[in-house]
Amino acid sequence: MSMAESARRISLFPAGAIQMPPSKSMAHRLLICAALADGVSRIGNVSMSQDVEATVRCLCALGAEIELAGASGATGAGGGGVAGMSGAKAGGDRWSAAEAGEGRAKATGCDASTDSLAGGAGGKTAGKIFDMGGGQRDGTAGGGALALAVRGGLASFGAARGQALNAPATDLSPAPSPAPALAPACVDASVSADAGACAGANIGAGVNASLSACAPATALDCGESGSLLRFLMPVAALLPRRTTFTGRGRLLERPLGPYADVLRERGADIAVGKDAISISGRLRAGFFRLPGDISSQFVSGLLFALPLLDGDSEIAIDGSLQSAAYVDLTLDALARFGVRVERSVCVERGGRNGRVERVAYGGRSGIDGRNGSDGIDGSERFFVRGGQRYAPQVREVEADYSQAAFFLVAGALGCACECAGLSTESKQGDRAIVRIIEKSGAAVSATAGGGLAASPPKGRLMPQTVDVSGIPDLVPPLAALFSFCDGQSRIANAGRLRLKESDRLESVASELNAIGGSVRLDGDDMIINGARTLRGGCAKSWNDHRIAMMLAVAAIRCENAVILSGGECVAKSYPEFWRDFCRAPLR
Repeated sequence: MSMAESARRISLFPAGAIQMPPSKSMAHRLLICAALADGVSRIGNVSMSQDVEATVRCLCALGAEIELAGASGATGAGGGGVAGMSGAKAGGDRWSAAEAGEGRAKATGCDASTDSLAGGAGGKTAGKIFDMGGGQRDGTAGGGALALAVRGGLASFGAARGQALNAPATDLSPAPSPAPALAPACVDASVSADAGACAGANIGAGVNASLSACAPATALDCGESGSLLRFLMPVAALLPRRTTFTGRGRLLERPLGPYADVLRERGADIAVGKDAISISGRLRAGFFRLPGDISSQFVSGLLFALPLLDGDSEIAIDGSLQSAAYVDLTLDALARFGVRVERSVCVERGGRNGRVERVAYGGRSGIDGRNGSDGIDGSERFFVRGGQRYAPQVREVEADYSQAAFFLVAGALGCACECAGLSTESKQGDRAIVRIIEKSGAAVSATAGGGLAASPPKGRLMPQTVDVSGIPDLVPPLAALFSFCDGQSRIANAGRLRLKESDRLESVASELNAIGGSVRLDGDDMIINGARTLRGGCAKSWNDHRIAMMLAVAAIRCENAVILSGGECVAKSYPEFWRDFCRAPLR
């Protein structure tokens, strides 16, 4: 056990109504859209997990300004501090590249790391994140969720910097552009004299360089967030300066090959090293072809950037796109900010003289004159018109089905708990957890308080086979569930989990086996032989938030307590997990 790790005896379990945390996936997307919009947006119900901290940090280093707008759900026209926040200013606290050197504090439940934030001009820190320490959650209270005001303009640097971040929500239009002589604080003095010449440069229709575009190379510390890295790489390729991405853990080990190749083909200069990734050059509109077996995050990253170019673009996916539901979330976020993308699917149909034709349905002919006839059956295309603008918005981050999955499985194993705040209209792919739990024989029902609750079957839980190629984040809670099913279950097509925070196939198998489970790997599949109970005992998190959460759920049906080392890693995605999970002994 490392010095930073601590051992935790898991003897308390979920009970009562528990407000599900905001979706990290949607928070990333809405914050990026807000930073690309000209004007001020408000994003409510944001949980400052380490991954979301990284998003705020990187967007500020790129030039956005992000300010606390009051507690989520209680934001007034004048903004204000957050309830429970240490040292909040009367007018709201702000993250900004101009506030270099402020250091880093921690969100509730995070470890006490004092790592500095990479980024900002001249290698300075990129902003500040304040101590959000507030009190305990009570019932379904919102806990540590925040509302953030985001002054964007990354896509149009001529936007005024003087607009009040906490302006009333009805006044979201950008203010007039400032005079060219007024260089922003983040511009290095050595380039300020050239500001006038820079201000007129064009990145593309709707993307105008300004003084801040003349700033020195920008360093972005993505922490351990793979989605953030992949989302911002094409955005960085819009900017007329070099951007360097760094990270921690296994982040830079994750595959980028096809992504880097397609960006290079369209004008970006990318250098991928062991410790950093550097991007410069200028992304050009046009045709982008990607294999379907790559991460959907690559597609989402392009979708954020391509609307801002001066020409139309098309993304063609060869084969079935994995984790397509995550692209649905991106398209939903873009639509909320006024950006339109046309999507088509290539399907086979009977043609003349018995020939099979492939036709793209639901979209339009491609920019290269093709209509999908050269595509692969089931492949997708995304047509993105250039010259679009992100419009500032007031939006709330919806509750997270990925995290709710652990509590719903806990209910199926016997805990009397309710997952409050989940939207039944959500586009999150991890809503599939409801169907999978029901197929096991447990019940999932709506509660009087508007949440969802799972309850165990009268008999044994039934085994099943689940293809997780589109829902990889559900593997840990599913592995916990299947460990107590009556027979052999299979988790299929899980190969992409080998490059998560841990090799998640190895870590799931290793730690469930350590507490008495029966798990073996068969290539990219996982085979689990269920039992009524497991032994319990010592286990470790592998510094992987979802492994720690899986072991907490598995402890519900263990004969002896589970002693977990490294459980503080849940701060990556859900800082308040232990507060919400450890509530009452089993009855």
